[in-house]
Order: sequence, then C-alpha cells, then structure tokens
Amino acid sequence: MAGRDPGCQPPEPATDHDYLRVRHIAEAIYIVSTMSNAGVRPRLKRREAAAQTRQRLLSSARDVFVRRGYHGASIYEIAEGAGYSIGALYSHFGGKEGVFLALLDRHFDEQLEAYSRQIEGAEDTGKVLQAGSDFWTQFLQRDPEVVILFVEFWSVAMRDPELTERFADSYRRLRSALAGLIDEQRQRLGLSAEGSSMEAAIVFDSLIDGFALHKLADPDGVPDDLLGRALSWLVTGMLAESRAAETRGS
Repeated sequence: MAGRDPGCQPPEPATDHDYLRVRHIAEAIYIVSTMSNAGVRPRLKRREAAAQTRQRLLSSARDVFVRRGYHGASIYEIAEGAGYSIGALYSHFGGKEGVFLALLDRHFDEQLEAYSRQIEGAEDTGKVLQAGSDFWTQFLQRDPEVVILFVEFWSVAMRDPELTERFADSYRRLRSALAGLIDEQRQRLGLSAEGSSMEAAIVFDSLIDGFALHKLADPDGVPDDLLGRALSWLVTGMLAESRAAETRGS
C-alpha cells in the first residue's frame, strides 16, 4: 500500500516453540521470586508452602472453571485468582489439563468422604440406599454446574488419547475408593451379594452419572426418588443372584 513503511511488517503468529519458551520463562520467574522472598515472608517448611500454593490454585481453579466452563477458563485468571503467577500453576500441575484433573480428584475425595458420613449408622440396606440417593440428588440440585463442567471435560478428554488415560486414572481411583466403601457396608450389614465390590462400584457410579445427565436435561420428567428406587432394584437383584447361587451349591 502506498505510503506504508516497508519495514513495518505484521508480527509472525506464535508457534509451539514460542509457547514453550514463555512457559519456561514463567516457571523460572516463579522459582526465582520464591527463592528471593524466602527471607521476607514468614518461614514455612517447603512442603507446607507447596501444599498451601496447591490448595489456593485449586480453589481458584474451581471458581474459574465453574464460571467460565473448561474451554472458557484461562490459566492466567486461575493463577491471578490464587495470587500467583502462571509459573506456579505450571510448576504444580503442568498446565490447564493437569489442574483440572487434580481438581477432579479432590472433588471425588470430598464427595466420597461426605457420602460416607451420610450413610454412617444406617441400620439396613434400604436406609443406606436411601441416604445415598438423597446425597447425590441434593448435590445435583445444589451444584448442577459441576456436573455440566464434568461432561464438558469428558468430551475433551475422549478426543485426546493421552488425556483419556489420565482421566481414566482418576476414575480408577474413584472406583477403588467406592469399592472399599461398598465392602465396608457389606461387612457391617452382613450382606452376601453376587459380583465383586469393584463391579458394583462401576455399576453404581454409571447409574449415578446417567441419572444426573437425564435429571439436568429434564428436571420435571425425572422423579427425584428414581435414583434411590433404581439402586434398590439393582441391590435386590444382586442379593437374589447370591441366594440362588448358594441354593445351587448346597
């Protein structure tokens, strides 16, 4: 174009190399700033300081992910909300996927701990199932955006083989913990049911996830008590199978 300075050219688009260079610089700045401030801030043991940083980043991440969605969330906003640089986020989690998976693991742990307290002391199988159904239904009513966020990330993970495997690891840990909880309840209530506790955990979790999706899509068309009744049908069938197997073996 006439009159334009030929030395003024538009910038080249950023490359993967540029991205990695910025990431490494951010990590280096974070590490150096942490070391240089060691004598200014109150002395904390390194492990305690790292744990504090991690928890602050996770708390900020939950807020940002819930408000923005997975795609709309920015690692810069997450780091800023926690009071750190993006170097801290990369140092602890490796990036956006890592912080989300860590947040998912924390969410699973918190939910199982709360669920365990909810069913503690239930006197029979029916009351355990009803308490469990009430817990998940109330969670869905209280935090529907968490389920929506989970579905969004699931769709992302299923398109990336490496991320799928990392996502599967989180689910394996969840199922293992849920299987342990099922074992505890079987022993406490003296139940002998067909199938392993791990198989039961897979089916229970699948049923809960499916109920959540249908309930969110059609709140009026899916009864609140349907999950409890479905869990009861499932356990009744497992107990009947076990009794039939015992009869055949006697």
